[in-house]
Amino acid sequence: MIIRLWTALTTEDDQHKYYEHFREHVLPALRSLDGYLGATLNTLSSEDGVEILVLTRWRSVEAVRAFAGADAQQAVVAEEAALVLTRWDRRAKHFDIIIEDAAD
Repeated sequence: MIIRLWTALTTEDDQHKYYEHFREHVLPALRSLDGYLGATLNTLSSEDGVEILVLTRWRSVEAVRAFAGADAQQAVVAEEAALVLTRWDRRAKHFDIIIEDAAD
């Protein structure tokens, strides 16, 4: 399995606009892809604004390519999202999941 990591920054005022975009547009698109296993949207308030960390889980790099295109590391940022972000990673990182644990 693969974890795709992507980060961005937004403002206190615009953070909820991004959350809505993620919930209403990103998640439905991801759920339609074969090999998509789940996502978390994480935030951290900082002096610079609100940091966003998106982690998505995928069955394989091929599944990631169905989302991101031939260049699997290319960030996928819709224009609607870009309007509420102050900066974002242009490239995502991918990690192989070696050990995964979940509480019952």
